Amino acid sequence: MKPAIFRPAAAADVEEAYLWYEGQRAGLGDDFLAAVSTVIESLVAYPERFPVVYRQTRRVNLRRFPYSLFYRIIDDQVIVVACHAWTPASKTVAISELMANPRFQTDR
Repeated sequence: MKPAIFRPAAAADVEEAYLWYEGQRAGLGDDFLAAVSTVIESLVAYPERFPVVYRQTRRVNLRRFPYSLFYRIIDDQVIVVACHAWTPASKTVAISELMANPRFQTDR
């Protein structure tokens, strides 16, 4: 499989979370990026491993951090479309809001 591609909105989500965590404690932002990197490696190796949550969009939760990556598989390519924080109570609402957000939409 080809390397994963981050949509601009997803890259901005990751950067925002990185900056927030780095502001909380030096090095925590780097830990967050390492968690994202670990998940991306898993997605590229086994893209269909994680569940579809809306149409063709799949979700994978990061370890240690309350964030999920939302991605699609298009033409043998993993496209990360969003990275959002979640809590168990807000998971369903967050998915609905995410799907309604034009930033989330892909060109395909």
